[in-house]
Amino acid sequence: MKKENAGQGTFLRNLFRLQLLNWAVKPLWILGVETLVQNALGEAVYGSYFVVFNFSLLFTIALDFGMNSLITRELASGVPAHSLWNRSLRLKAAFSLFYLAITALLGLAQGMEPALLTAVLLSQLGLQWILFFRAFLQGTGHSRQDAWFSIADRLGAMLLILLVLQAGWMEGGRGLLTFALSQTFSYAIVALLAFAYVRSLLKRGADETTMAVSARSILQQGAGLALLSLLMVFYTRLDALMLRWLHPDGFFQAGLYARGFRLLDAALIFPILLSTLLLPAFSGVGEKERERAGKIAGISIRLLLAMTAAVAFAAHSWGNEISRLLNPNGLEAEHLATGNILAWLLTAWIPMSLIYVYGTWLTAQRKIRLLNLLAGGTLLLNIGLNVWLIPDFGAEAAAWNMLISQGLFALGCAVASGLTSLQQLPRLLVGPLAGIVFLYFLGKMLLQTQWPWYAQAVAGLSAYGLLLFATGYLPLKGIRFKTQEAGPE
Repeated sequence: MKKENAGQGTFLRNLFRLQLLNWAVKPLWILGVETLVQNALGEAVYGSYFVVFNFSLLFTIALDFGMNSLITRELASGVPAHSLWNRSLRLKAAFSLFYLAITALLGLAQGMEPALLTAVLLSQLGLQWILFFRAFLQGTGHSRQDAWFSIADRLGAMLLILLVLQAGWMEGGRGLLTFALSQTFSYAIVALLAFAYVRSLLKRGADETTMAVSARSILQQGAGLALLSLLMVFYTRLDALMLRWLHPDGFFQAGLYARGFRLLDAALIFPILLSTLLLPAFSGVGEKERERAGKIAGISIRLLLAMTAAVAFAAHSWGNEISRLLNPNGLEAEHLATGNILAWLLTAWIPMSLIYVYGTWLTAQRKIRLLNLLAGGTLLLNIGLNVWLIPDFGAEAAAWNMLISQGLFALGCAVASGLTSLQQLPRLLVGPLAGIVFLYFLGKMLLQTQWPWYAQAVAGLSAYGLLLFATGYLPLKGIRFKTQEAGPE
């Protein structure tokens, strides 16, 4: 009875734990370390790294082939972990060699610097192996251990790079290579630790009578998820490469886009981590649990709408000031451009966040073909808009296109999921819309004061948050969901 009671977790408690750890570390990496490195290297030099980094992400499907989502979903549905371990491990190793071969050849063919390309590809390899091992932790309900491994990679890299910055080695091409190699070393160490930990868990819980899942079965089931991952990576990461290809000053534009995208990347921490808890919660849901799963989805959607609407408003109001804060030595023209890019990208955060909820539900319900159709249409739309607008408007056009394509994709996922009906839509939107109106008038009042911009932002957003809780828009009490907490807390 005690073990069964220990296996009853609180969804929001697990979410809070995962978010707390990641928000304590990853924003420091994205907004602190990466910003310091870009300020030290300059827009064009860092822009060249940003292009290589985004290129390395385009073919991560060759490293995953949908296995991570498949493993989490299957384990949460009751499939024994031991039955998936050996075959998926061998497939992962084969995929890693294929990834290195294809990305190295294509990168060199585009004229990318060999040493930098190699370092970035190896760091991507280490990061993807960490995600692979974390899929076993997520699927088996080891949420606390997964939370710690989710920050260990960035924490190690952050400490190394801060030492390099302190030593004054972050200059030019050598500094760029040092930045990439520091990540490679940290990710490799954490990947080895994650491998040892997951293997020890599986040894303790191994069932020799369990039949191993065949590699062919994993590939067949993962094919749809693999295509979905490929499409989603392309329509979010192709922008930097298209800026290089289509704009006369491509690397500089990519550097400006990187500053805005960095904040979007930090903001996406919340919905990404939320989806890692939603997938096992949504998987294997029967009729008895469907209502509870729907409540969790509803709270997630309302929480994301409230949060993203506020951040988008703040970005449009104080985008230039945020740019000056992150790059105090930048030119005024750069701050104006970065402020506009930042505002549109953080507005795109609204639909992107909702995609993680609706898309996770569709994934758990095995509606992968539908998701692939929606993602494929989004990719074609994004490419078409970029080809049309980037030559004339540069990085800001890429931000506009992100908002348009992601908005349509989110709408398609919402309709397809059935989680939000037309009758429920006004109720979901009324809180954030009323909050935006409230913020608009409050912002005008605050701008009349002599307060610093950050004091105005804190005052406005705090009042907005209090309004949401006072009106009951975020009823965060009483929602519990069964989660497995195998292993020691």
